[in-house]
Amino acid sequence: MPRSDVTIDIKARDAQLQGKLKGVGNSIRAFARRAGEAIKNLNRRFIMLASVIGGISAVAAAKQEQAEKKLTAVLKATGGAAGFTANELRKLASQLQLVTNYGDEVTISAMGILASFKEIKGDIFVEAIQSAQDMSAVMGTDLKSSVVQLGKALNDPIIGAVTLRRVGVTLTEQQMTQIKVFTENNQLMKAQRVILAELKSEFGGAAKEMAQPLFQLKNDLADLAEVIGQMLSPTIKDLAKVVRGVSMAFSEKDSQLRANIKSLGKWALGISGIIIIVPRLMRILMAYLSLIKLITKAET
Repeated sequence: MPRSDVTIDIKARDAQLQGKLKGVGNSIRAFARRAGEAIKNLNRRFIMLASVIGGISAVAAAKQEQAEKKLTAVLKATGGAAGFTANELRKLASQLQLVTNYGDEVTISAMGILASFKEIKGDIFVEAIQSAQDMSAVMGTDLKSSVVQLGKALNDPIIGAVTLRRVGVTLTEQQMTQIKVFTENNQLMKAQRVILAELKSEFGGAAKEMAQPLFQLKNDLADLAEVIGQMLSPTIKDLAKVVRGVSMAFSEKDSQLRANIKSLGKWALGISGIIIIVPRLMRILMAYLSLIKLITKAET
């Protein structure tokens, strides 16, 4: 074969090899680009999911904390008239959550209202919160409304009994007379028991009977969210302090702080640009290294 033909053949094969290597390089870069985008999208979704979970958890923990603080404050204000500590009532609320649709934070909040009626105490208090749950379950009202109605009735049985009759509780004339006599003779607990006995005969056990697994699962998940929220609480409080401090500084028109924050913003923007660019440069470098390896193998 003439030398010119050999040269042409070698050049042709070299061109084919270069074309294939270029295609391989392009494929590697495309793959690296797609992989990088997939990882970034996954990171974004993870961050979004974590943010949502964190937000829900923080709200759940805040509701629980608010209910417990209200209960503690009322017990302190009334001198513990209900006859229970806040911790004892929290345990009772947790037990009721296991057998009803009512989350413990809802029951604790209702207990805070009921505890403000100082004539309701001891076993009467426990029976009253359970009766309020039963009434709400049957009548389709919120627990707060039932607790207020029942609290007023038990705190002042003569007037309260009349009010309960108006909302559908069937107290007979004989029961009304008993309530009046007991109350006038300073036997308030006996009068209260007449009312609770009638409520039990009409609504007793309804909250437990109407408990649904789906609602109970929701309450369990809410408890989990509360635990997560409590773990995040110190961080949220620290962040709130920082935000409050910055807000106050801005309201005072601190020009130096404004300048510092502006500089910090530019610095953060520059850093974010580097964070975005560096992975891309690394992917390009890796693609070229892979290409060099392929060339080396082809030459051997």
